[in-house]
Amino acid sequence: ALAQSPKDNIKCVPNPVFNRFAGEVMGNCEQARFKELNLERWKVAGDSKSGSESFKVEGEHWYYLNPVGKDAKGLQPGLLEVVRNFENAVHQAKGEVLLVNSKFVHYHLRKGMDEFWGKAGCGSESGSGGCGAIQHQIIRVAGMVQSVVVSSEQIAKAMGDEGKVVFYGIYFDTDKATLKTESTPTLVEMAKWLQTNAGAKVFIVGHTDM
Repeated sequence: ALAQSPKDNIKCVPNPVFNRFAGEVMGNCEQARFKELNLERWKVAGDSKSGSESFKVEGEHWYYLNPVGKDAKGLQPGLLEVVRNFENAVHQAKGEVLLVNSKFVHYHLRKGMDEFWGKAGCGSESGSGGCGAIQHQIIRVAGMVQSVVVSSEQIAKAMGDEGKVVFYGIYFDTDKATLKTESTPTLVEMAKWLQTNAGAKVFIVGHTDM
């Protein structure tokens, strides 16, 4: 992102995906460790005539609604100008444009090791038909931190009562069999139970997402 302006809201962190639009000032912003975002995409990739469909993504979340100042001629950017800028920026980043409408570009791209989904465009039209504020909603794909896990005592009780126990704190990298570090607390409790029940014979069964 560009250097901070004296007019910036000091509580706002830099945008993790895009540089600022010309004249953009950090105004309203929110950040969350884990949140859901509704996005849209064309039913057939790249085909605007195929109709659209909604879908959801989850992860670390950023939201911005940043005012855009007028240029030397007293003008603010037009809606098409804003949309085309972000559309081109996504292509330059070798990302995928999921859908474009009159105000927003929905996209998917990678920066380094991070995977981002989001929408960028005009969040507020000005009276002159220009864009008065740039809006971003961004998700960085990340597993939710599972703070609450099944304890070894709860495992023992479930095994005794039902002969099985279900775990929701085991996470894998996308398209890989590599366990994520977020799985550690649950694995520790599983290991405790296995160590104190060394003679037990168990089956471990897992399910993937789509």
